Amino acid sequence: MKKLLFITSYFPPLGGPGVQRQLYYVHYADSHGWQPTVLTTKEVLYHVYDDTLMEKIPSSVEIIRTESLEFGRLLYILSKIKSIFTLRKADKSTAEHRKVSSYLMRVGRWIRDWLTIIDDRILWIPFALPTAIITVKKKNIDVIVARGGPYSNTILGWIVSKITKRPLVLDLADP
Repeated sequence: MKKLLFITSYFPPLGGPGVQRQLYYVHYADSHGWQPTVLTTKEVLYHVYDDTLMEKIPSSVEIIRTESLEFGRLLYILSKIKSIFTLRKADKSTAEHRKVSSYLMRVGRWIRDWLTIIDDRILWIPFALPTAIITVKKKNIDVIVARGGPYSNTILGWIVSKITKRPLVLDLADP
């Protein structure tokens, strides 16, 4: 069985249509002769969560979550420290969560747009790069797949591919 490293910023328990594509790539890879390992971020403040998507991930798939300096991650950490930044609760729906954090999301987007050049996920690369290189070498990964957008995922995939001399497949799903 060939091994692949799937690089994506958006992965369950995050929800929404952008997450579904990556989820099903990983879900069906095994039946097509591929053993995927997913490299993604730790939990971030996001507008859609769907914990049920985690059930669709085969148990053979390893998910590696790294730290990040992206604004969604920083806002998530702040929300844990300060009670006024309340995140989702088990009894709240995604719509109610969105109402609670909409102001926080607007402020975060404004800061992100002014301080980041490519996209806010670019601040994930310093954490993900060493982890990706170690994973490729340790697991003897055959192919790297990077999901873009955000574009920083593809930049990360390209750097890892050049360093490890592994082929890179770019999934350019969004314009």
